[in-house]
Amino acid sequence: MEDLVAHAKRNKYVPDSSKDKPGWGSPLDEGMVVGLAPVLKFTVHDPLILEPEDGLPRRLRLRYYWEATDPRAKRRFGTGANWKDISVLLAADLLLYEERPGVYTGLATAREGTQFRMATNALRALTKSVDDRVLLRVETLAEALSEDFFLWLFYRFQTSANVGSGLLINAMHELSSQDRQFRNAKFSKEATIDRIELAALIALGKASFGPAKTGITSTAPDALFEVELHTDGGFQPFRTTHYENLAVDSGDLGPKMIDDIWVKVLPALRRLHRDDSAWHADGRAKLHELALTQVKTLLDLRAV
Repeated sequence: MEDLVAHAKRNKYVPDSSKDKPGWGSPLDEGMVVGLAPVLKFTVHDPLILEPEDGLPRRLRLRYYWEATDPRAKRRFGTGANWKDISVLLAADLLLYEERPGVYTGLATAREGTQFRMATNALRALTKSVDDRVLLRVETLAEALSEDFFLWLFYRFQTSANVGSGLLINAMHELSSQDRQFRNAKFSKEATIDRIELAALIALGKASFGPAKTGITSTAPDALFEVELHTDGGFQPFRTTHYENLAVDSGDLGPKMIDDIWVKVLPALRRLHRDDSAWHADGRAKLHELALTQVKTLLDLRAV
């Protein structure tokens, strides 16, 4: 990690430079400048190495900056405009976790395709500058969440919210689906079996599910996590997350949420889903029957 930091420092982003030049910084940098024209000067800090603590591995946090054309500004100023007048500063944070010496997993705070590729390509170039033998695999499936996982999560919320390992599913704020004709649906403002459209999709068994916005209470750490889980294994934590008996500065909340969800909560949820023998034996069939019964009940109620 020290070599990565050294190379990133040699390629630090320089605000208000005379030309478009990407570079590295730190999540400690001022975030308000991102998304604005690249004309403001701000302090660019060095990447951070954090030592193991509280069940978290050694980890590296760094930020990559680049400048892109703003289509609206280009239309306003024309193609002959100065590059600063038609550009916008973009950035993505990258977080690397040491699994074992020489092996790391990482996250990029960019879900949009072009921005994700910019960030991961920059990380690949940075690692190659340290050692050209480094293999960087992007969007691997090891951490992906299956359609069955989201059904299991929904079933646990509806029937027995306590899933084990000190985790409690206390909310399903939103659940998305897609049927075999690739038609999408999104059930927001609480997704429950009482929603006849959702119950019908489950009863028919012809739709896949995910992503989902959910509330998860944890005892280790002691917190309520509000998070959106994606099928590719990515996630988006929300600042409505709350830590019990722990004062977390607003600037530290984001990194702490990401660390805890990635290292503690998500692995526990994947493990609980994998090892839930009752679900894999007949849980899906029980959910189907529950949904079918609910559809019949709701249709009867509507006919009155």
